[in-house]
Amino acid sequence: MNRSVRLLHKKKDMNTTQSLFMELNDENAFDLFLRTPEEILSNVDAGARNIQDESGMANQFSMAANLLRDAALQSGTPWFYAHPILFLYRHTIELYLKGLVPQPKPTHNLLELRNSLIEYIKSKYGCDISGGWVAETITEFATIDPHSTRFRYARDNQGNPNFAAEQVVNLDELRRRMDALFLVFMHLKMAQKGAENE
Repeated sequence: MNRSVRLLHKKKDMNTTQSLFMELNDENAFDLFLRTPEEILSNVDAGARNIQDESGMANQFSMAANLLRDAALQSGTPWFYAHPILFLYRHTIELYLKGLVPQPKPTHNLLELRNSLIEYIKSKYGCDISGGWVAETITEFATIDPHSTRFRYARDNQGNPNFAAEQVVNLDELRRRMDALFLVFMHLKMAQKGAENE
């Protein structure tokens, strides 16, 4: 039996009695007071309190992408992290766009989402952003990963390689552009929430 298979059978070192996910409610909330600080800090709240809408979730994906990008640069082998970083940034863009302009039907198509944003900005602020860097950045991601699959899978639905040629990404420029893009999205979301509260 090889080592990987042996690890699958080895249960004594794994805590399999505790579920990975626990819904927090009135009956079990008191349990938190009985835990040690180490136990509390090793758990994360992945529930409704932290995620009010797509923009809240987008913030978390953005932070994860930035952390992974920084770790990749420090590793000396950043290419090992490329696809997860790019997926996280692409997914962040998708979530922000969905949070800003709700869609009539579910879609992962960034071009459709981009067009909805362009229409929204034009109708709300009278400004055409179709030729600007925001729309261009979204278009770049939409062009290289149109259906949110290229950064997640090696092959497409027909079994063809997702990338026929090498792609080079400047991680510093990517981070700079993503930070600026997400700041624009956050400001737009804050403006929307401000208008709702008036």
